Amino acid sequence: MLLSAFAVDAGQTAEDAYLPELSPDPRTVTRLAAQGISTLHVFEIAFTAVIFGLNASLGLTGIAGVRAACICGAVWMAIFATWSLKKMAPRAAAQTLPPGTGVLTAGYVVLRKSVRGIWVDYPMALRLLVGHMFLSAAVGAVISLATVFMVSFLEVSFTWVGIVFGLAMVGGLPGAVLATWLARHMSLKRVTIATCVFWASTFWVSPWVLTPEDSKTRTMLLVLFSLLWGMGLGMVFTAPKAFFVTIVPGGREAEFMGIQKLFGKSLSWLPPLIYTLINESTGGNMQLAMFSLNFFFLAAAASFATVDYQKAVAQVKPTLLSRAYSAASDKNKIKVHPEDDRKMVAGTCTLAADDDNG
Repeated sequence: MLLSAFAVDAGQTAEDAYLPELSPDPRTVTRLAAQGISTLHVFEIAFTAVIFGLNASLGLTGIAGVRAACICGAVWMAIFATWSLKKMAPRAAAQTLPPGTGVLTAGYVVLRKSVRGIWVDYPMALRLLVGHMFLSAAVGAVISLATVFMVSFLEVSFTWVGIVFGLAMVGGLPGAVLATWLARHMSLKRVTIATCVFWASTFWVSPWVLTPEDSKTRTMLLVLFSLLWGMGLGMVFTAPKAFFVTIVPGGREAEFMGIQKLFGKSLSWLPPLIYTLINESTGGNMQLAMFSLNFFFLAAAASFATVDYQKAVAQVKPTLLSRAYSAASDKNKIKVHPEDDRKMVAGTCTLAADDDNG
């Protein structure tokens, strides 16, 4: 499990580091992030259908079915990873490794210096990272604690747990589309805050209306909230990611994405701990324990609200000339206008902060 988690995080960090280079336009970045998470959900749904069909046709149950799923997952990943890597064009490294370090040690050596540098040079990015820390902790807790809540409190079967997660993957598709649509009509800051509020609103209601008494009503509500939670996942992997990408300094994309991943993991232990403490101290009140997740969503929204997007964009303007934009973006057309505090023309796109610093 540890090796799998390490591989997933390393792969996501490397993948996210390319996102700022795809376009200097925040709306385009949002659309690309939405396409990425939508494609992921489609393949997850397809893979789940294949595994269910395979296990059913072969009569595999229990641990045998799990083993078959793991083997199929490894083969699936190897095929598509090989295909996608062949499609990626080679490019030079953005930075050289510090003296006396290697690929495996460089990150640890520069981590302290990098975080301190963000505090001094990019304070708005630091505020966004704090918001990401709370939001990632909350979303991760939802994914991990939902099964416990459904099985122990709602008394549903593990089959229904699988259905809930399947519906959440389906709901992620319109969630990503919604985030893209909102980004066309308002700032990424507002869309990110709206994402946090959306999550908080679902957990303001769902722990109290989902009860084990009426199975028919419980089933209908489970379907509804599964789709809503899925929409939240589609939004959370689109807008906040694009928001952060637009204020990453040029030439330091991988470094900042790694730091974002570190911040995202730093509080992952706290929501489950609070859930357990509330559950045990109240005699098993799992509804109140799930309700406690609202604190993290609202704390994330509050942190994102403190980000001055105008100032954040201005802080990274001088570095964007060193960004290795893709061929479609045409790095040679990048122009920085220091006399204009409200706009930055990069390539053929214009990045503009909203009137409310959003």
